[in-house]
Amino acid sequence: MRLDIESFTIPVQAVSTGMPTMMGKQMLGDYYLKQLVEVNKATITRYETHIIDGNVMFYLAGHMKNPNTADTSAAAPVSFAATIILGNEGNVAVARMIGPAGTSLSTPELIDVLDGFKLTTTLNTNQSSQVL
Repeated sequence: MRLDIESFTIPVQAVSTGMPTMMGKQMLGDYYLKQLVEVNKATITRYETHIIDGNVMFYLAGHMKNPNTADTSAAAPVSFAATIILGNEGNVAVARMIGPAGTSLSTPELIDVLDGFKLTTTLNTNQSSQVL
């Protein structure tokens, strides 16, 4: 199983009309889902909103083409679970688990791992992904 975490900031101008309203956050969550379906040919089996201590998160699980393969159109299918965490001031983070096809990544323990990620309000100037 692999866990990837990435955080980034969306320019305030791009989200000023919708963020940080709940509707704006839902639109960004829906856009993330749409990109998984279009780019990685994902089949979404679970899509939920989690609000924990004021943090709004969208949890998704299902199957998709392996995003770690250079040519995703020819990639083998994998199981995945992901949370997109939407903070204020344009802060966004994505935590994604990937496992072999047929692996259940939507157990309560694994959902708790993804729900455990938090965004800070400090500016993150490191634009790279960190693989744990």
